[in-house]
Amino acid sequence: MQLNNQNNNLIFKKDTHQYFLNNQEKISVSKIIQYYLYSNKNPYENVPFDRLENARLRGETVHKVAELYFKNININNIKDKLINNIKYLFNENYLQYCENLLNNLQEFKVNTKYICEQVFTYDIVAGTPDLIYEENNLYTIIDFKTLSNMYKENKEKSILQLIAYYWILKNNGFNLSNIHYIYWIQKDKVEKILVEITDELLHEWEMAIALWKEDKYGKWINN
Repeated sequence: MQLNNQNNNLIFKKDTHQYFLNNQEKISVSKIIQYYLYSNKNPYENVPFDRLENARLRGETVHKVAELYFKNININNIKDKLINNIKYLFNENYLQYCENLLNNLQEFKVNTKYICEQVFTYDIVAGTPDLIYEENNLYTIIDFKTLSNMYKENKEKSILQLIAYYWILKNNGFNLSNIHYIYWIQKDKVEKILVEITDELLHEWEMAIALWKEDKYGKWINN
């Protein structure tokens, strides 16, 4: 069962990763986090293009498979049918990642209420949580990652991104759980990283927004 989408006329330009609402740009969660952590530096400037492109395609493939799964969750044996068909749709280098994710998505029942790949916005920020699902009248966020490693820096950045989604959804009236998950999808397994919402993490995210506003706009912006 799919939850009602946020009705806000948001436009997402995929090629430039930009969000617009009523012709006004909303700043993506990832852009704010990157600026907060690295300022104007590009943390990937020394990474070879083919490595970056491989990571992008791997992530894009896994996210697309998850989207297909939830769009067709009411079809019998959808996991097996997708496994049989994705080899015709995606690069074979990423098929094991997809199969590992599908094995973990089976825990979601047909009657689970969910939102998959839906854009939300609040204040100057826009973001697209990978998956939101409802259980016991509370909503839980899941973010899919296909990082080659989960070193401390990558983990902290991934957690901050999930906190940002929590903040956006909370301000959109969602009744949210205090526990959320990062699914780190690897070629041989999927590791579920539990993220507990804390005042400290929320404060760090709000500091990231404040820094963007001060540096980019030269003043504080109130809602």
